[in-house]
Amino acid sequence: MRRLAGLLLIGLLMPAHAEGPVTAPGGGEPTTTLAIVVAATDQSARADRAMIALAYRRKRQFWPDGRRIHPINLPAAHPLRLQFSNQMLGASPAALVDYWNAEYFLGILPPYVAASPAALVARVAGTPGAVGYVDGCTQDPRLRVLFFLHSDGRSDADAPAC
Repeated sequence: MRRLAGLLLIGLLMPAHAEGPVTAPGGGEPTTTLAIVVAATDQSARADRAMIALAYRRKRQFWPDGRRIHPINLPAAHPLRLQFSNQMLGASPAALVDYWNAEYFLGILPPYVAASPAALVARVAGTPGAVGYVDGCTQDPRLRVLFFLHSDGRSDADAPAC
């Protein structure tokens, strides 16, 4: 019964049409730069790509200062989620279903899923310790960028030309 509940939970979070990487029209590489963000009021959060990947797999649950990390995701079929998952985690949301099923039985739930980019921004801005990702051209005074994840795989502090 518990396993069935877990599978149903994961199934609800991972729609079947969420497979495959985000590609440019014509099947090329992803074209969007993502910004990995925290609340603008969170001046102590520092992270690199490896730490964020661990946070989104729930393998790292605390910032260096001891606060809990609250990773926030977009829906599994959202293009920014597909790009983030493929570039940051090395797998599509659909490919992570088995991973989350196994983690569920260890008592570890997947990151919270915000319904839209606007909801993600509001959740990150209003939740101490939260981290999320937005389009790299997003300008919102409630957010502070930790780093940019470029479509070519680079991660650095260089903002895209918008």
